[in-house]
This record gives sequence, structure tokens and C-alpha cells, in this order.
Amino acid sequence: MIGKGVGYFSAQSFSNSEDAIRMLALAYGNNAEWVVNVTVPAGTIVAIGQVKGVHPIDKYPGGGSQVVVGNPRDPGIKYGTPRRLP
Repeated sequence: MIGKGVGYFSAQSFSNSEDAIRMLALAYGNNAEWVVNVTVPAGTIVAIGQVKGVHPIDKYPGGGSQVVVGNPRDPGIKYGTPRRLP
């Protein structure tokens, strides 16, 4: 299920970009500047787990919730209005 074209989401709310980057281990250029509510239709197969930390582990410890959807472009998935994180 995990591969090219997969959508990674979190069921966790973050109050700022720094917390999102640390908890989601976004070490590779994702600045976590925007968040959006996502509604996935009932019956959609998802994988739910916890983000693993990446090196340097003190900067990107992980531990946040992660939801993986096989096709983020599924027309049944509804995306809300993006809003900027402080």
C-alpha cells in the first residue's frame, strides 16, 4: 500500500509548525506551513500508526499519528480550506 502516489495524513492537531515537524519527523524540506481538514469516505482502506523518528533523532523524534491512504486523489476524499500554522 505504501508507495508512489500515497497520501500521508495525521489525525493529530498541531498548534505550530515546529511541533508538527518534530512529531511527524518532517526532516526533508517539508516546513509544515499549512494544515487542512480531510474527510475520507467510509470503507476506504487506510493504515494507521505512529511516525518513526529520523536522524537526527533529537530534532525529528516522531511519535505523532500517521494515517496512510492509498490514493489521495480519490474523488471521495474531501479537502477543507488550507490554513497557515504559526
